[in-house]
Amino acid sequence: MVTFSAFKANAQTILTSGDVMVCGWNNNSVNGYKQIQVVLLKAISSGTVFKIAATGFNSNSSTTFAYNARANTGISKWTSSTALPVGTVITISNDGTNIASDIGTMSNIPSSCGCGANGSPVLQNTNGGRFFIYQGTSPGDANYLDFSTTSTTATFYGTPLSFFGFQGTQSGYTGFLGTGTATSIQTYLPSDLVGNSIFHSNNAIGGYFNPSRSGYTTVTALRAALLTTSNWTTASGSSTVTIPSGNFTLGTTPSFTGSSTLNACSAGAA
Repeated sequence: MVTFSAFKANAQTILTSGDVMVCGWNNNSVNGYKQIQVVLLKAISSGTVFKIAATGFNSNSSTTFAYNARANTGISKWTSSTALPVGTVITISNDGTNIASDIGTMSNIPSSCGCGANGSPVLQNTNGGRFFIYQGTSPGDANYLDFSTTSTTATFYGTPLSFFGFQGTQSGYTGFLGTGTATSIQTYLPSDLVGNSIFHSNNAIGGYFNPSRSGYTTVTALRAALLTTSNWTTASGSSTVTIPSGNFTLGTTPSFTGSSTLNACSAGAA
């Protein structure tokens, strides 16, 4: 007998803080593309969505504290096309017109910042920046479900996953703010992301996690390694880095290799 449950669509995996981390980036273009590479630290089902924004924060209160988010930034959305294991690495590229990922699909959310359909956080300026990775209240493109407004005093409604900052060419900005006023470049570190954040100083404009991508006994050990700045190789000025390919493996988990073919989507596509 066929039951109704056989027709039930797979729901997206619910992610929590620390489940998606940056493992490489180039804020200078490589063959015309700026890049960010992330790793999944939780197995996910097909249809799972996470978003990346250049959102900063006005204080070290939590990400969801009223009016704490600087949400006048671009948002890009990644969607899994199939179930993926822990350790899967996703490379995202943007040439200023199209955004693409080597696994799953990418799109820029239209009108997410009042800066046009291609307001991608991957296209941040070289004078410093940040990547705020989160899972929204809805897998859809309606950014107002994730933030109360697209202003610099918005309230965030989603689930924060990780926060990544870099100095770039911004003089004196060597870490998340402790005092003063947040700007389009400089940001505070929210209290609920303290354990899942990293900041690269030394005028870093690109970099990658340098140690081996195998041999980690637990997700906790891998996450801790990713959040240690001495484990990274970075570049400054006009330089770029060659971000390694290949997935991370834990224990005896077999290695899975993603496709090298970019799944290009028109910027602003749903």
